[in-house]
Amino acid sequence: MSYTISFIHPERIPESEGPFGILKENLIHFGVYSDSITKPLVPHSAYTPLYPLFIALLSFSPIAGDVANWILHALLAALLCAYLRRIGVRITLALSFSLVFALEPYHLLMSTHVTAEMLLALLLFAMVWSLDHYAQNPKALPIALAALFLSLATLTRPSAEFLILLAPFFIFSSLKLSVFSRFTRAFKHTCLAVFVFLAVLSPWLYRNHQLFGVWSISSLGVYQMLNANIPHYLEWEEKGSAATESGIIEHTRILKEQASALVGQDISKIYIDSRQAAIISDRIVSPFLREHWLSFGTFYLSQFPFQLMTDNWRTVLSDILGEPKNVASLAAALKAVSGNPRELFQALSFGPFTIAFVLGKCYWLILYILALVGGILLWLKRDLPRTTLLVFVFLILYFPFVSLPYLEARYRFPSTPYVFVLAAYGVETMIRSRRKESI
Repeated sequence: MSYTISFIHPERIPESEGPFGILKENLIHFGVYSDSITKPLVPHSAYTPLYPLFIALLSFSPIAGDVANWILHALLAALLCAYLRRIGVRITLALSFSLVFALEPYHLLMSTHVTAEMLLALLLFAMVWSLDHYAQNPKALPIALAALFLSLATLTRPSAEFLILLAPFFIFSSLKLSVFSRFTRAFKHTCLAVFVFLAVLSPWLYRNHQLFGVWSISSLGVYQMLNANIPHYLEWEEKGSAATESGIIEHTRILKEQASALVGQDISKIYIDSRQAAIISDRIVSPFLREHWLSFGTFYLSQFPFQLMTDNWRTVLSDILGEPKNVASLAAALKAVSGNPRELFQALSFGPFTIAFVLGKCYWLILYILALVGGILLWLKRDLPRTTLLVFVFLILYFPFVSLPYLEARYRFPSTPYVFVLAAYGVETMIRSRRKESI
């Protein structure tokens, strides 16, 4: 398959649009899926196609990108409100929590420009809605729709792909039949879900196989292992709470040099493609994980509580104050993980950014406590099918986990609607109980 060698002039790309602006220009003007400006348009498989195509589609629309994202954000808040009503929460509280969700500072900042996570959150919400319909009425159509929305979510962000593994467990748990009939129906519906999922992904998988000889969705996972996961782990293993940003950078450099020698190209200046990712995974990543799987898992669990409540209120404050401050400081994050408050405040330097950091953490801690209460009450009262509730809980934990050790709150954004749903239910139920006691 041949590609036209063309070039994009950097002055044509608005600086605010970043790499996706480049992707959009390449798609519109040259019909090539590439993020290159000054080099030949060499295709890669780092990004999955749905989000860049969505961005390109918006370029033909009279709706500006920030307006489009406001619409997406409002739609997600409206769906949240409708779902709260569906599970029996009074509409007053549903609206209140939807507003809290929509006006949370970092989410508000996100809604000023289109992000992949916003589109992903909408698709996953549609998937959950379909799964809830299936839990209440186990028919083929809702499970097929859920698989369709999940496949589109995977084409938006490849991190969603592993959610398909939940299908057989969710389907089997949702059926209320005899043992033999349950296995038979579960097998049929699981096959249907997997078929729909793969059918939607197949054109992209075929594209990557034709170009790179590998059946894969994205090379980004291997790239992130080299760029963040393994370097963070190596520094943590060597120095623990004394881990430094410079040490992580050095580990990253060494890993990238090893990978570059394997593929015969400097991967620090490009996104690796699926073929290169397969080589690097086979020679570096997989052997490393086989050797360190236990301590690597311990490292993930040690960072998970912090990642769960990651916020970017400091980023919002930086935008308001107009200060080019590194508000997502890796050094500060490492101090927070080490559990030493004195070092953490020293890393942040006391001031408005420290206050924003603490307030953001307290805000999310309270929300997660309320969500825990709501989840327990929902389990006991069964106002929602328990299988759907377990999907909520799994999604709340899944996206912070798969985005480790990236500390940007936007990676957790697709799971946050379910935190607000459970928190709203918990508050509403407690208020009703107090009122009954006072009567």
